[in-house]
Amino acid sequence: MRNLVISVMIAGGALALVGCAVPRASTMHYAPAQFPNRIVNEAVVPESFDVCWSRLIAGLSSEFFVINNVEKASGLITLDFASEAPERYIDCGQTTRTYADSTFTYAVAGDSQYLVDEKVGVNVARKEIHRTTSVEGKINVHVSAVPDGTKIAVNVRYVLTTRVGGRYRIAGSLASGPVQEFAPETYTKAFNTNAPSERESQDDVSCGSNGALEQIILDVVRKKP
Repeated sequence: MRNLVISVMIAGGALALVGCAVPRASTMHYAPAQFPNRIVNEAVVPESFDVCWSRLIAGLSSEFFVINNVEKASGLITLDFASEAPERYIDCGQTTRTYADSTFTYAVAGDSQYLVDEKVGVNVARKEIHRTTSVEGKINVHVSAVPDGTKIAVNVRYVLTTRVGGRYRIAGSLASGPVQEFAPETYTKAFNTNAPSERESQDDVSCGSNGALEQIILDVVRKKP
């Protein structure tokens, strides 16, 4: 629906020439994510080390992970992962933007589109912004024998990549031009399980795990064939 709204606005003249070159009113509000005190990333399974180890190797191979390294002697499995839907696994809060009579609300961890004006000399650049996100990283799964069975601990290093691009048109009393693409900019943010990123400025966002990825791995070893 948002894509349709943007297309209609452009077709109807949202990027067209305006006489007074006054930016349209816009606002932006960011609501940071609220993280729990601790993501559940450990479990004790009442079965032997060998049973849990075999189940992990077989189960993780059938998921979307790439097994990089296996060291049974030390109980360490190292995985790679990547996703074009970061909002399933991480939380970076929510942003609400307004532009004229339109409102755009989106999860910062996911893809989004919105409109904004930017003053350029005596003219205005009418911008249609496109944000695309992806996440990748490494996972360490540590398996160890304990008195009650086998302990599995999962720790993830997340790297969120956000690409911001789009198109614009100069509108004003002295100049106008065709719709043009502008060069996209790329931003990255890294954080770990139970260690969300900090906001470095008012314009920054905080991101952290929502526990879903860690839960997938713990569920693999809990499931019996």
